[in-house]
Amino acid sequence: MCNKISVTLGLSCAIIDIAEGVLGKKKVKNIFGERGFYSMRKNISRFLAAVMASVMVFTAAPALDTQAADKQLDAETLYMTSKDSGYVSFDIDGVTKVNSVKSSNMAVLKPSNYSIHNNKYDYYYYSDSKNAFEKSDYNSGSKYTDFSFRALKKGSSNITIKSGSTTYKKKVNVLNYVNPLKTLTISNVNGGKNIAGKFKAKNYNIVKGTSANQIKVKASTKSGWVIKEIYISNTSYEDGQSEGAYTVRHFRNGVTSSENILNYYDLGHDANVYVYCENKANGGKLTISSRINKTGKE
Repeated sequence: MCNKISVTLGLSCAIIDIAEGVLGKKKVKNIFGERGFYSMRKNISRFLAAVMASVMVFTAAPALDTQAADKQLDAETLYMTSKDSGYVSFDIDGVTKVNSVKSSNMAVLKPSNYSIHNNKYDYYYYSDSKNAFEKSDYNSGSKYTDFSFRALKKGSSNITIKSGSTTYKKKVNVLNYVNPLKTLTISNVNGGKNIAGKFKAKNYNIVKGTSANQIKVKASTKSGWVIKEIYISNTSYEDGQSEGAYTVRHFRNGVTSSENILNYYDLGHDANVYVYCENKANGGKLTISSRINKTGKE
């Protein structure tokens, strides 16, 4: 007999056995999934099975739809990216289709744009013992959608995102911009001196760089803030191909000061520095970013 299946289906194992006899094992699996089914089944009257299978399908469908209809996501606190206004963003894993994006408080958050990432990466390694390539357990895909909103003022808004038959709901709290950094030095910018003051009014700046073999970034936060990540890149894109290098340092629990080094630099390509910060009191997130080029201008 069949194993137990989700209580939400509200059906007995006997009904499922009958449905498999008429609709076929494959079709029933498409409805209920692979878990808990085995090959041991009995021959049952087609007429009775057809009736019971119909009841099963129409009874189970609402339960499945209800289960998948709404997903309440964790609330998130984000800081505006400038003193006047700015943008905030978050991503949802697994979403590769978007039907609609709505904000309950348009005076605080207005939908701006979204980008769908639907890439899959399969990694194979050569096994000496098997004398063949094997697929790694660490294969992963970057399937998610990044949602960006125009933040107009401090406040909160309930975001509703429709993706196929699933509706995602998320509360977003928006706080006024603050500069979380006490110091930020980039080895080939401003003689390696502190440029944290450039972020008093906004989180983004363009700075002039000089020729160098590497980029060394050091950062420290003001009281109440921690660094979660320091990212440096020096890449260009031509004909769909990327050229250059990047480096990332993650700090799971957050640190108040740290550094990162990119052992490659080509002044002919723009470089970017990102310092991802988090407020310890409210969990609010804010990223400070510097773009480095030859002129210090757009």
